[in-house]
Amino acid sequence: MKIIKFILFGFLSLVLVFLLSGFFLPSEYGLERTIFIQANKEKVFDLVNDVEKNQLWSPWRAKDPEAKVTFGEKKAGLGASYSWVGPVSGSGTLTITKSEPFQTIENHLDFGDMGKAEAYWKFSPKEKGMDVTWGFTGKAEGYIDRYFGALIEPFLGPDYEAGLSKLKAIAEE
Repeated sequence: MKIIKFILFGFLSLVLVFLLSGFFLPSEYGLERTIFIQANKEKVFDLVNDVEKNQLWSPWRAKDPEAKVTFGEKKAGLGASYSWVGPVSGSGTLTITKSEPFQTIENHLDFGDMGKAEAYWKFSPKEKGMDVTWGFTGKAEGYIDRYFGALIEPFLGPDYEAGLSKLKAIAEE
């Protein structure tokens, strides 16, 4: 009987520590990945700035090829957007909120009930190419979102790496 009480006490203690730790997790989260692409800046920038061309390298298109993508009236630059609905990727909308040629692109992501986030791109010219940085930031709107933020690196990091690798391959063709 003492063993059962000890196991139960241990389990409840672990649950309590897990629940309390959420209060100490950061309320903001993000990740960033960078890759060097040996291609001209116009081609690289265009592959990111044009939401239709995004589909060529998007890691989520490969994961959810059945997703239905609907493009806004504008396909490139400030105000360009697309929405998606898919069995794996869920639903959401991406809108370009800032587009400075060969420097930066900012995107607003709206995942409906799942929240909102911001993504950004930085382009840094180098000899024979450029460093391309893709980042993601968000705010934990609730207690449970703080746990999501703590898991963002292992959850989204591999997708960002796959997307940048595919972007590089297409740009360098």
